[in-house]
Amino acid sequence: MRLHFLDVPLNTDEGGFAAIARLWREGFTLYGNVAWVDRPQGLLVLYRLAGLADSDQAIRALAIGASLVTLVAIAAAAWAVAGRAPAVAAAGLYAVLSPAPHLEGFTANGELLSGALAASGAAFALWWTVRRHLALLVAAALLAGCAPLVKQSAIDGAAVVAAAAIVVADRRLRNLVVTAVVGLLPAGLAALHAATATAGLSDWWYAIVGYRSSTESAVSGDIGSRLHLLWDAVPPALQDLVPLVALAPLGFRRGHSLLLGVWLGAGVVGFLGGGLYHPHYWIQLVPVLSVLAGIGLVRLGSLPLAVKLVYALTLLPVLAYSTEVYTTRDANRISALTSGDSRLASAPAVGRLLAAETKPGQPVYVIWANAAVYWYANRPPAFRYLWYLNVQRIPGAPADVRSVLTGPTPPQAVAVYQDPDGIDATGDVQRTLNERYQLVRRVGDVPVYRLRPS
Repeated sequence: MRLHFLDVPLNTDEGGFAAIARLWREGFTLYGNVAWVDRPQGLLVLYRLAGLADSDQAIRALAIGASLVTLVAIAAAAWAVAGRAPAVAAAGLYAVLSPAPHLEGFTANGELLSGALAASGAAFALWWTVRRHLALLVAAALLAGCAPLVKQSAIDGAAVVAAAAIVVADRRLRNLVVTAVVGLLPAGLAALHAATATAGLSDWWYAIVGYRSSTESAVSGDIGSRLHLLWDAVPPALQDLVPLVALAPLGFRRGHSLLLGVWLGAGVVGFLGGGLYHPHYWIQLVPVLSVLAGIGLVRLGSLPLAVKLVYALTLLPVLAYSTEVYTTRDANRISALTSGDSRLASAPAVGRLLAAETKPGQPVYVIWANAAVYWYANRPPAFRYLWYLNVQRIPGAPADVRSVLTGPTPPQAVAVYQDPDGIDATGDVQRTLNERYQLVRRVGDVPVYRLRPS
């Protein structure tokens, strides 16, 4: 099912992360003036490895690999809690529903990649409560501790490990100490790397914590706007995940309900903390919902036929909304069906045109944002913020990018995706395009310019 999306154009996050990872590999300082991103090093390490193949398919293969790890972790977690049959059911539900085409579940998003680590940590923790081998606890703490270094919101695995150590401590302080030390080790190593091998500890901290907490999190900005974004994120989740949501309440049972509840609760906290509520945020909840739904599906076998039929009806929205996606072969059509972002289809062609108009190493710029273009262009960005909200909301960014475009060394080529006056109220950027650049051609409705000879 995931192979069906192998050739679908990368979305803006995938392309942007891949571009930043390539810049890092080429020697640009992470979180510096060129290779800046609001994600921790773990995500970029994974993209850096996948990017060695220099292909879109390698990025999607990364997503497939992460989903396979998650599938095994889900089966292991359900087996520890409820036995073999729920494990098989949970794995089956995850395999069929997790590609979640309307939630970008097939993409290499941070929620999917970090979820592989968080779910693995939770699975080891649950097995530790059964077997009590210290090695299981060490593995659980280490994997769960790595998850937030891929996506900051991936705290659910760590919450399960901590709860398991506290609730099933066997009155041994050793278990708590091991959990804390091993669990915090990845964060300590990331901070050490930030202090010695990136733009600096303060820049790293602002990128992965300060930026989101001050501009785009659930605790910043207008609460009404956040609730509106959250409400808009519900329909696509119901299109893809309604069977999991319906079956999950049946999955709570005596013995491990506390740890499963902690897993679900921490996942919800991580989901809500993001603030922007993009559809792919829901992917963080898919592993724990799959475990609960797998247990619930087995329990459903003992319920009356009428109840079974009601639950069977939850498959109808999935079939109704996903049949065309899975029966369509055209990659651009699949992209249109699974995303409302019209920029995705044009990014490869715009990137290739920017590359044709420049030499390797010459900076280019996209007004104001389509991060995937830099991946396809294989050219460094003229300004370090690649996403629209970065440019719009980071203090000083609008003035800084205006000075780059209007200054003495502007980028050699520019693609215009959004109205220049949308961020630059002075009109200087539009005047610069008119006076210093000439139109090469349009890719769809995207004009591409090159700098006039001086």
